[in-house]
Amino acid sequence: MSDVELRRSPLAGVVEMLGTCRPVAWFLSKTLHFVDTPLLRLIRGRVSIGWGYPVLLLTTTGGRSGRQRTVTLLYVDRGDDEVAVIGSHFGRPDHPAWFHNLNADPACGVEIGRRKWRAASRLADSDERAEIWAQALQLYAGYDKYLEWTEGRVPPVLILTPE
Repeated sequence: MSDVELRRSPLAGVVEMLGTCRPVAWFLSKTLHFVDTPLLRLIRGRVSIGWGYPVLLLTTTGGRSGRQRTVTLLYVDRGDDEVAVIGSHFGRPDHPAWFHNLNADPACGVEIGRRKWRAASRLADSDERAEIWAQALQLYAGYDKYLEWTEGRVPPVLILTPE
């Protein structure tokens, strides 16, 4: 993980506090993509609601609709444009829609700032998952809180590799 990703904004503590408040997390799970995705595209990734955290835009193909869907996610940089994302879904007991979409079609688009590329997704194996989870907790301690809320669901960890 690069030093750039470990530098956190002065607002990081506030973001974590709000993001791990259950009503706020529920609200964000329903609304964040309506604001953050267009905002990130408009200003080319310089600022987002997740400011101070490494965020990407993930574009998947809807498993049932076939339509392109884009969401904003935190990510763990694995080098060479390979990144990992976690399907925490803000601690909700169900998997996020983007995870179901990637199960139906693992091809996806990734945007980080001005960089865009096509990628293929796959589930992390147990060793990769443990390593990525530990790195993700360094970035955002809220993942542990979300794990408590999932009612036994294990958030999937996916690796996105350039095609």
